[in-house]
Amino acid sequence: MNLESTYVVNIAPTALSAAGEAALLEGQSASFATVPMPGVRETMPVNGTVGVPLWQTDTQIQFRSPMNTNTFEGRIAIDPEPEQWTPYTDEGGMWLTLIFNKKANTTYTITLQAGMEDIYGNAIPTDYIFSYTTAGIETNAELLRPSQLVTTGAYREDTRIPIIVSGAPTVDFALHRLDLANLQDAVSGGY
Repeated sequence: MNLESTYVVNIAPTALSAAGEAALLEGQSASFATVPMPGVRETMPVNGTVGVPLWQTDTQIQFRSPMNTNTFEGRIAIDPEPEQWTPYTDEGGMWLTLIFNKKANTTYTITLQAGMEDIYGNAIPTDYIFSYTTAGIETNAELLRPSQLVTTGAYREDTRIPIIVSGAPTVDFALHRLDLANLQDAVSGGY
C-alpha cells in the first residue's frame, strides 16, 4: 500500500458467508487511510520569523507522523552552533524541542538531515531547513526595587543607586532637596 493514501473497500451484496449459506442484505463500503509520509508538519518559530524574543529558548519541530527518535543522532544541525544545546522529544515521537541560549540579532538555521525515520521505518527523503532571526536586546533601565525610597546624604561622594539595566540605555535622573515633612509622607506611603 502507498503512504498517505485513502483506500476504499467495497463488498458486493452478492457476497456470501465463509460457509456459503448467508448473503448480505445490501453491499457494504468502508474506507481507511495509511500513515502520512514522514516529514515536518510545522516549526516554532515559523520559518522566516524575524524578532524572536531572546527569552524564547525553545525551538520546536512537529512531525507529520510518530518518529523513531533513535534515528535523530547526528542528523540535527544548528547554525551558528550554540555553545551548548539539548534536544528533547515527547514520548510519542511527534515533537522535537531544541533548547539553547540564543544571541541577539542572529539568524539561526536549523537543518534536519534526510534519513530520520518514522516508527514504521519510512525515512524522510530530503533535508528540512528552516531559519529565524532573534530580536535585539531590549533597552531598559529600572530601579532594583522601585517601590522603595532611595536616600543618600548631600555630601556623600560615592552615592550609588541600584538599577537593573539591559541593552545600552541612557539614564537621566535628578536629585531633589526633600524637607523632613515631605520625607515622612514619602516613607509612610503618602506619595
